[in-house]
Amino acid sequence: MNDLGDRGVKLLMDILKSTQIYKLELYCCQLTEKCCENMFGCLVNIPSLRELNLSNNNLKDEGVKMLCNAFGLPACQLEKLNLASCGFTSGGCRWLAEGFSFSPTFLKQLDISRNHLGHSDVVVFFLFLKTICFSLETLRLSDCKMTKLCCPELVEALRSNLTNLKELDLSGNELGDSGVKTLCMGLTSTTCKLERLFLRCCGITVKSCSSLALALKSSHSRITELDLMGNNTGKDGLRILSGIRDNPRYKLQTLEIND
Repeated sequence: MNDLGDRGVKLLMDILKSTQIYKLELYCCQLTEKCCENMFGCLVNIPSLRELNLSNNNLKDEGVKMLCNAFGLPACQLEKLNLASCGFTSGGCRWLAEGFSFSPTFLKQLDISRNHLGHSDVVVFFLFLKTICFSLETLRLSDCKMTKLCCPELVEALRSNLTNLKELDLSGNELGDSGVKTLCMGLTSTTCKLERLFLRCCGITVKSCSSLALALKSSHSRITELDLMGNNTGKDGLRILSGIRDNPRYKLQTLEIND
């Protein structure tokens, strides 16, 4: 975290072109979309780069669009990308989806939390994810204004091309009990390999605990970590999820829940 700014990034990129760096952290550096042309050059001129963190910079849709132009180029082999709190909206989300449509994509971890998205934009994003060859293992979508309407497409993605996904963070989205019930259909799919699920502050009640308990007892569930903090699950929710611990199919190791 510093005052590097767009001009500072340009100078930095000129220096880094002759290096072989693996990880670049530029979070909260007062960057704007103007720096993304230089970041594009970084992605294609430094083939060793695997991790890029641009979170908490005001890149907006235009900045994300410029970055996405690099994803289809052979020189770009980025594995971890953090664009949380980058001020982009539906346009940026669509550019991301189209950027990942290039094959192959090496990306394994993506964080687009706390951007100005909505359920329709996220639905489109999930639709794209169903159609591309993906090795994504971690997807973070906290505080993206998602609703229960996103969940059917997410389930389809979990069943189709997100079969390598191990961690999913949907915290801070108003999924409600019906959204979680739909999500549980994906957790019991034979192709779903999800192990860590974060549903903090998702507007759910004890009803979701019942749905999750059924999913956790499924022979296909691989969930080992579940976070339900900040929801109105009450003591009954804890009782329901604790009551299945003796089930031989129960794999949960960590449960975070209000009591």
